Amino acid sequence: MVIKKQLPNPSIIIPYKKGYASDAIRGRDATERPWNLQQIIIELAAQFPHPTLLDVGCGTCARIIPLSDYFEKIYGIDPSENIQEVALENITNSHKNNINLVRGHAGQLPFQDASFSIVTSMMSFWDEREMFRVLQPGGYAIVETSGNRDKENIKRLFGQDEQGWRGQRIDFDDGELQKVYQQRFSAYFKDIKIREGSWRTHYTYEGIIALLTETSTVRKFDKIADSKALAEIVNKFTTENGIESEQQRILIIAKKDQTSKIS
Repeated sequence: MVIKKQLPNPSIIIPYKKGYASDAIRGRDATERPWNLQQIIIELAAQFPHPTLLDVGCGTCARIIPLSDYFEKIYGIDPSENIQEVALENITNSHKNNINLVRGHAGQLPFQDASFSIVTSMMSFWDEREMFRVLQPGGYAIVETSGNRDKENIKRLFGQDEQGWRGQRIDFDDGELQKVYQQRFSAYFKDIKIREGSWRTHYTYEGIIALLTETSTVRKFDKIADSKALAEIVNKFTTENGIESEQQRILIIAKKDQTSKIS
């Protein structure tokens, strides 16, 4: 049986729970990250006299609240009502008045053409055609997403099922995802830059459980059925600082041509 490698469909709505907001899911960085994504966004925003930002899959808005001082308006879109409740509370507590929340999904953005200077997707679903459509000419699409070796040491312990490897994206070869994204974005954008980087992270055991329960890191994770894999994770990867794994990210920055139009 030949299993076709697949990336997530941006039109599929994942009902994230409030547990997704837990800091334990993200672990504690043990080495420096390869880039400062917020600084990259801020520097690109400086090119526009009145910059506007759309964050696709905004989640709790933790990533965009620090950007509010650099944009005239920010919109965050997410399909999950539970997460938007957390996001609204975070925005209220931040006392920022230029951040707006919208319910919706990446595959059909509820905005007019050429509405934003920058459109981001930070560890969420996206649709490059929709990003292109809502960007102003000269605007930027910025995507940060996980690579094929992200948390690979943990994912491989969960083995395979009828759909292939249960760990998200580890069925892709090195460099294959970058080629896929280059091809996809090239259908709309002419100026595309893609880079890859890694860093180490330490998790608590509770953080590993939260990560596997609240995200799509491993398909159909079940704490009881997967108890053997969990025990192996603890046995093989526990250090004095916690359970160690490597994070891998792919960063895509695509600029919309000044004369571009939706095809």
